[in-house]
Amino acid sequence: MHLLKKGAAALLIALLGFSQMVTPVRAGQVSEPVTSSSLDANWPSGPSTASETAILIEAETGTILYEKDAHKQMYPASITKLLTTLIAFEMCELDETVTFTYEALATIPYDSSRIWVDKDEYMSMEDCLAAILIMSANDVAAGVAEHIAGELDAFADIMNERAKELGCLNSHFVNSHGYHDPDHYTTAYDMAQIGRVFFENELLCSLARERNFKHGPTDGQPDPINEWNKNKLLPTREYEYEYLVGTKTGYTSDAGQTLISCAQKDGLKLICVVMNAKAPDQYKDTVTLFDWGFTNFTTANIYDNDKTYVSADSSYGMDVVDVLGDSAPLLNMDRDSILVLPKTADFSEITSYITMATEEENCMAIAHYQYGTHDIGTAQIYVTAHTGSLQDASGELEQVEELPPIIEEEPSPIYVNIKEIAMYVLPAVVGIGLIMFIYRRFMAFRKAKNPSLSRRRMNHRFSGIRNLFISFAQGLQAIVGLFQNKIKAIATRTRYKKRTHFNNITYPSYQKPNRRRNTTVDYSLKTSPHSVSDYSNNPEYKRKHVVFHDVNK
Repeated sequence: MHLLKKGAAALLIALLGFSQMVTPVRAGQVSEPVTSSSLDANWPSGPSTASETAILIEAETGTILYEKDAHKQMYPASITKLLTTLIAFEMCELDETVTFTYEALATIPYDSSRIWVDKDEYMSMEDCLAAILIMSANDVAAGVAEHIAGELDAFADIMNERAKELGCLNSHFVNSHGYHDPDHYTTAYDMAQIGRVFFENELLCSLARERNFKHGPTDGQPDPINEWNKNKLLPTREYEYEYLVGTKTGYTSDAGQTLISCAQKDGLKLICVVMNAKAPDQYKDTVTLFDWGFTNFTTANIYDNDKTYVSADSSYGMDVVDVLGDSAPLLNMDRDSILVLPKTADFSEITSYITMATEEENCMAIAHYQYGTHDIGTAQIYVTAHTGSLQDASGELEQVEELPPIIEEEPSPIYVNIKEIAMYVLPAVVGIGLIMFIYRRFMAFRKAKNPSLSRRRMNHRFSGIRNLFISFAQGLQAIVGLFQNKIKAIATRTRYKKRTHFNNITYPSYQKPNRRRNTTVDYSLKTSPHSVSDYSNNPEYKRKHVVFHDVNK
């Protein structure tokens, strides 16, 4: 029954898309993206910024609120470490031990940002993440890269693959820390895409907000470290920002000042990236853009405002569902999806169009929303299933179980695609064969009944049916080709893709799955261990002479 519902849902969505092409669209609907609109004049004008490139986006939808040369390739410096720590969190356990080798430490220039760990010293992965995000420690970043990939170049390959998965378009990374290299570059837009996933992670965000890094002495790192993060967006600092979620600075003489930050207020979560600024313009531009974004934009729930693509509320009705003996709405929409609007805009000014979706099990299509030419949000359209009759004996509605798109562990992708071929393609092949058999038997019967009827005349009479069969077979061939392309894409994945599962799900800091051992380890949310101890009054405390040239200038 579920397969029948899925097929009926696909037919209904196809009718929705076809009707947009051949009939006058209803208010707010278009058949394809809007490329020009007078509404663009109503989009709030952004502030002036001193940074060479900058971008401000809404984190959940990815809506670009402001951009200034956002796709221009720039040197990122230490904001590279957002991608490094994100990969480390996804691929490792927090209690894993990272041992620093001479080979990794020797690649770090003496004048770069580091905490001066020595050969054969070791730290836990959680302490390494803290050192990288709070103190921008290049030596620790190199050690983590070697720990994960075995070789520093191999980790750079992982970075580039993960960057593409996150939506980066013009980036190339060659090291884990961002020390200057002509071939190490990115864009403000690409860094914002990395930030969308990074700033969903509670642990990484909490470390990125820490004001100081305290560590040791331990067996693996005998010298105590107590150094302050000089990021001026943090509490008690010159440009303190009240709604800050997380932030990371970077600096080299070639990159200039770079800064990526996230702030959240009144349900609006914004990510700001500024690159190649002069101090302290990176902080001024960030605060200015945050204030402008919170002042001029708001969010709206899509499901509460638009039921165009929900079958029970659309003009297409529920007849196709009732044929299957099921009175539940056939199509439904993700009820948590939002879009971003200027506060002066009205929902009636928004346009929407649909595209088919094939990546997820239950998601049948994507509804895209625009304000003028600005993409402001999307919502997934999926098949609705339920466990019983929609009404009980008393006439009251029973609870309907909806199937939102989820990501879960599944069998081998190739097996899944073969299974899909078996379920959808083979029945069609059998049906064609049965129809052709009946057709041939009918032709033989006609010939026996009327021997004077020539084959040519019979063929002419039934040429329309034959052409219909040919068209159906061509469509079937296209479907098989689609599955073949998917299987080919799976077979050509790199070895790094097979090593771990990359997705956009962020696990809470108190529950971390071990993807290597298929287990789950619980971590309670406690005060950061890097701000608990105080070594300032310890007579045995011997401060290391640490020089930082790469951060917080």
